[in-house]
Amino acid sequence: MISWYQMLFGHDMCAGMMKSLILQRIGILVAILLTAGCATDSLDLHIQDDPAIQTLRHVEVIKVSKWEKTHIKVRAGEAIVLTPLYPKGFIYPAKGRVDQETFEALDVDSGAIYEAKQGGHLHAGIDAKTKKVPTAVFIFKDKRTDTIISDLSILRGYQKDSKFINLTLGILNKNRSETLISKGDTPGALESLDRALHNFSAVDRKTYATTLYRLFKMKASLYKLLGDQPAFEANINLALDALMRASTHYRLLQKSKYAFLDQLTQQERFILLTKTEFFKISQQPYESAFGTGFANLTTAYVMLARYYTDMGNLKLSLTYSEFAIGEARKSGNYNLMSWAFQRGLANRHYAFGFYDRAEQAYRIASMQCSASASGCQWGAKFALAVSQYQLGKLDTAEKYLKKMESDLPPRAFRRSYLKYRLGLIYLKQGRLQQAVSQLQSAYKGFKRGKDKPHFLQPTKVIGAGLALCRCYIGMGSYDKALDLLDQIKNEMNELGDGLPQELDFKLTQARLFQQLNKDPAIPLMQAIGALEKIRPTVGSSRDYEYWERMLTVYNDTVEVLFEKENFSLALEVAEKARSRRFLDHVGNKRMGAKGQVGYLLSQQASDSLESLSLIEKDMLQAAKTEGIKIRNIYQKGTRYSNRLTACRSKFAEAADRDQQFGFVYNIQPVRLENILKNLPQDVTVIEYYLSNNTLYSWVITRQQVFAQKQPISQQQITTLIKQFRASLTTPAKTRGLVRQEADSASAIDESTQLYEILLAPIESFINTSKIGIVPYGVLNYVPFQALHDGKQYLIEKYAISYIPSLSILKFIQKQPQNDTLKILAFGNPKLGDPALDLPATEKEVETIQSLFPSAKVFRRLEASEARAKQLADQYTHIHFASHGEYVP
Repeated sequence: MISWYQMLFGHDMCAGMMKSLILQRIGILVAILLTAGCATDSLDLHIQDDPAIQTLRHVEVIKVSKWEKTHIKVRAGEAIVLTPLYPKGFIYPAKGRVDQETFEALDVDSGAIYEAKQGGHLHAGIDAKTKKVPTAVFIFKDKRTDTIISDLSILRGYQKDSKFINLTLGILNKNRSETLISKGDTPGALESLDRALHNFSAVDRKTYATTLYRLFKMKASLYKLLGDQPAFEANINLALDALMRASTHYRLLQKSKYAFLDQLTQQERFILLTKTEFFKISQQPYESAFGTGFANLTTAYVMLARYYTDMGNLKLSLTYSEFAIGEARKSGNYNLMSWAFQRGLANRHYAFGFYDRAEQAYRIASMQCSASASGCQWGAKFALAVSQYQLGKLDTAEKYLKKMESDLPPRAFRRSYLKYRLGLIYLKQGRLQQAVSQLQSAYKGFKRGKDKPHFLQPTKVIGAGLALCRCYIGMGSYDKALDLLDQIKNEMNELGDGLPQELDFKLTQARLFQQLNKDPAIPLMQAIGALEKIRPTVGSSRDYEYWERMLTVYNDTVEVLFEKENFSLALEVAEKARSRRFLDHVGNKRMGAKGQVGYLLSQQASDSLESLSLIEKDMLQAAKTEGIKIRNIYQKGTRYSNRLTACRSKFAEAADRDQQFGFVYNIQPVRLENILKNLPQDVTVIEYYLSNNTLYSWVITRQQVFAQKQPISQQQITTLIKQFRASLTTPAKTRGLVRQEADSASAIDESTQLYEILLAPIESFINTSKIGIVPYGVLNYVPFQALHDGKQYLIEKYAISYIPSLSILKFIQKQPQNDTLKILAFGNPKLGDPALDLPATEKEVETIQSLFPSAKVFRRLEASEARAKQLADQYTHIHFASHGEYVP
């Protein structure tokens, strides 16, 4: 018998047999050629008579809209595959039902082969009022994936252009490749990926562009593991090309108007085309203000700066902001320069919390705008006032906003933004009645305009409403606060899941609960649960303002749990906060999984996440076309939410396979009992947490946890630590490494003060000679070894080590030496300046070589960056012997 693979790909060795077999079957199988809208009622006999088909029993095309019963009978144990040909961006999934059990149709990221538990008639439908969607129904005698793929491949051999067959095969081959990856079968996975790519391309390269992109990226990851760099690069380029060609703006690249984009790299053009609104903005004519409109390199660089700001990339966001300003200067157009300063550099500073720099950049932007560019001037001045608010310059911001308000026409929509910000100023100053007046007006204004195109964010309604609710709580108007919270909850339900405002909502609810003598821990823990749920798939939450609000949830929860004397749970929450702080400021470097399978699964999840933004755009556009509320695509049960769920599942699967990946991305839950299992018997861990002018301390052994809190001014302890460090070291002459004799009396006095704050209250609970310090925030700058109790230094009493987080204990336990370790080490490079020599690091790498004779060690001139990059991929462990200093 000819295999289905040979039937599909037509090997020369079986060409004669194939031709003969095809001629025999044309008369038998002509009835099962699938065409959209054509039902085939008498296929059972023909399919059963075909000896090559092993399990396929029935094929039919139906049209699905509202729920209705079909004439198709299903037997218990049979497998059903529904494959709809959704229009691009279609929101709601088609479903099937047999004997009251509902299942979803096959989709790129959801649905599966369904096995009927009971016999009965097949029902099909969509849980919404929609147009009819043509859907193929395949019924098989069992659910073995390989035989289903084989049977469908035989059908495809007769009708290669059938979109139903190709789409079904594409999805099943994609799913099969993911299964093979999880089993470590790289050759099999590559083979299935090639088939899936072939199938999806035959359906519609544009509609399934994001899927093609992900499949090419998966292939690239496999080739990277195999060490095939040319194949890796080729598939990365094919992935980029797949998405670029699918963009609605791809054709614009060919126009002479955009010839300047040839100066950019392929990666830069890819980002502009698929990740930003560059082409949408560039087509807007602003001749009076900008002379040439927005189709220029300045705009391109601003969009790239905004993209890298969203990605949390400090370096590239700054680089592209400076590129944008440089190009604007070349043009000589001051309005364009103002726009580059505001939308690029200033917004970047603001997003990362550099409010003083943002204020300066916004001021420059507002000064450069001409009188003709009213929108440019208003935006820069408003942003300047907001940055002043963040810096605590409330009086200055208030005056600025009032002056702007007096210059506006009476019914200008911008007035709501001004009133909202004025309300926040009054709220922060405690002028609650004035805050209520401003916020009520802003709340009503935002509600009136939330569906208008010039209101960029309907979520402003929620922000103004929650600020108003906080005013009511402060004034003791708890009934008003409760009513308003209920109203806001309904508005949030309209907008869908995963909103940043959910954090503010839960915080506000917790504050109200405290006043009503209800348990505030409930909404706070719910907020943390929501954070953990959406964290792996939150796209651009590197915004410092959002991060500060998020950290407030953790701080308030620790405080509440301490008051309830639930010290263990408080410690777990503190550990989560520590992970958040680390991940959102360092984790964007994409530290991945250690194991091969874990790495591949994490790549699948990352690629899925990366493609969601384009899928979201398609579905939002479809929602507008169908007159559906704009945020409904996020609600449970839509195709988009299904894809989001599938993406989270992939992250979870990667975390299950690779504990390090699960920890780094905060997917694995923190549990104290699991942490204590990894704590050595002879070590006491001291963990600190600073928030709301309170210092929390835990003393942890494998047997018990002791906890305490004490009031402390964060400004006071920060000043004390700075003075102590200044007493120990001189200002840096050479990268902060030149030291002088300390002012002994001053240093010991400050050291003793810090000891009294950090160690004296808890030292009686330390019963081991080894301690591990888990510092937090400014405490990372404290050299605990140098703390003095009035008689001796801490280093004279304990062996001290530092742990960034209790959660990582399981990753840093001593592992047995492995003969397969391949170690590369660099020490004391020659940098052309004797002051930069580090002789001890040379001794360090020599010691490594004595312990591991196979280690490759480079010193002085041989210890170069070029050599490190050249050899890095060939070694399992790389060691850079260096000095370091913890700097802000």
